[in-house]
Amino acid sequence: MKEHEDNNLVTRTLHGEHRAFEMLVRKYQKTVFNVVYQIVRNFSDTEDITQGVFVKAYEKLRKFDHRYKFYSWLYRIAINEALNFVQQKKASYEIPADYESLDKTPDHVFNELEIIEHVDRALAALDPGYRVLIVMRHFLDFSYKEISEVVRLPEKKVKSRLYMARQIMARHMIEKGIDIDEQA
Repeated sequence: MKEHEDNNLVTRTLHGEHRAFEMLVRKYQKTVFNVVYQIVRNFSDTEDITQGVFVKAYEKLRKFDHRYKFYSWLYRIAINEALNFVQQKKASYEIPADYESLDKTPDHVFNELEIIEHVDRALAALDPGYRVLIVMRHFLDFSYKEISEVVRLPEKKVKSRLYMARQIMARHMIEKGIDIDEQA
């Protein structure tokens, strides 16, 4: 149903109904923003890149192949734009300061923030290709099949690369002397 609805909106856009594309933007804007942010790690740059993703999608909409899912095609554009940005700018990685909960003790909050900071640093140390897979699987809850469609790799290769990415992150954390089990 979702794919049929998206394909209908794409077709309507191609026939000059610009409001249909606005509906696609509203539908996917937050998710695209989140995907880009997890790669770029800078709010302002993420806003610019997200806007650019939709401009590029609109410009290339005639090339969209209806055999594929629109969201997979759109996420592929988002990932490519974010990776291109990272490679060109070598973006700095900032950890948002709003990881706070009023329900927890200060010690608990501190420990959680420390873990998040360590995981964030390990994630930032990954090659962007691995980082994309980790973000899609563990932050956006994509299935292996969905990841496979977006990055256009066989599911087995996605699983293999995710395993490697997790191993690299674990080694990075061990090298830094971080024991997650101890902090949890």
